[in-house]
Amino acid sequence: MHTKSSRFPSALLLLLAISAPVCAQSSGTPCVVQVIKPNPGQEAGSHVDVEGTAELPPDHHVWVFARHESFRGSDEWWPQNEGRVSPENGKWNVRAVLGGPQDVGDDFDVAVAVFTPGQHRQLRDFLRKGRETGNYPPIEMPDAACPPVLRVVRKTSNN
Repeated sequence: MHTKSSRFPSALLLLLAISAPVCAQSSGTPCVVQVIKPNPGQEAGSHVDVEGTAELPPDHHVWVFARHESFRGSDEWWPQNEGRVSPENGKWNVRAVLGGPQDVGDDFDVAVAVFTPGQHRQLRDFLRKGRETGNYPPIEMPDAACPPVLRVVRKTSNN
């Protein structure tokens, strides 16, 4: 049986994990990704703007993914696009699509992850093929070079 006081440390750790930037080492170069937008639990329409800052190992790339809450039992995601990191200030941004009109009222997971040049090419090729065919099936997210940063948003309209 859990009491309120025994749940407090877990809730505090979760809050710290959500708000802290992600740091990892890759070839001795730090990998730091911070998501500024969206805020956890933010409401959104058909799209959500995902913004942040990053310090990456050479030739690595930031990518944004989204998935409907019903896909949480799998590792299937829809790649949205690369967040091109500004060399001047480290800022990046991507507009992510949140399902269709039938998904209003549902939660969506948005993930920001860093990938190697080879993984980046695979993701870029996936989007190119999707544009050519009109087919964008979910894919398994490649192993990230740095741990993904996650946000959950609620789709409240299809505007």
